[in-house]
Amino acid sequence: MHTENPAWSGIKKALHHFSHIPGDSDECKALYGLRNALVHNGSIATRGRLDSAGNAQGPFHRFSFETRGAGGSVVEFPPTPWDGAWGKAPYTVLNKDRFYDLVEEVVRNVKGLFINGGLQVRITSDELVDSFIMTLPHPPKPRT
Repeated sequence: MHTENPAWSGIKKALHHFSHIPGDSDECKALYGLRNALVHNGSIATRGRLDSAGNAQGPFHRFSFETRGAGGSVVEFPPTPWDGAWGKAPYTVLNKDRFYDLVEEVVRNVKGLFINGGLQVRITSDELVDSFIMTLPHPPKPRT
C-alpha cells in the first residue's frame, strides 16, 4: 500500500492502513508512544527520543487506561500537555472500550485482506522464522 510518509514507523503505517486513525495524527503518535513505552521502557510513560545530550524530545505522555464508554476517541489528551518533567505529569487517557474496538478493527481489516489475497507482507522467510516463530531450545549436548 502507498504510504504518505515512507519514514513512518511500522506501527504508524499499520494504524494508518488498517484503522481509521491517520498516521500523522496526534492520536497515532500517542499510540506509537504507548507502544514504545511498553516495549522499550516496560512502563506506560514516554518522553520520546533523546537528543545527543540525553534530553527528552517528546512527545510526552503518561498513560492511564480508563473506561469511558463507546463514545469519544481512543486517546483523550490532557488540557495542558505534559512538559516531560517527572512529578507533575498529567495523564493521557486511553479509553479502554475504544482501544479494544481499535484492536478489533485492525485485526478484522488485516484478516479481510489476507482472506481476499490482498495482504502483501514484506518480510523474508528467514526474518519471519528468526523473529516471530517460537521454537524450543535445543537439548543440551552430551558431555564428552
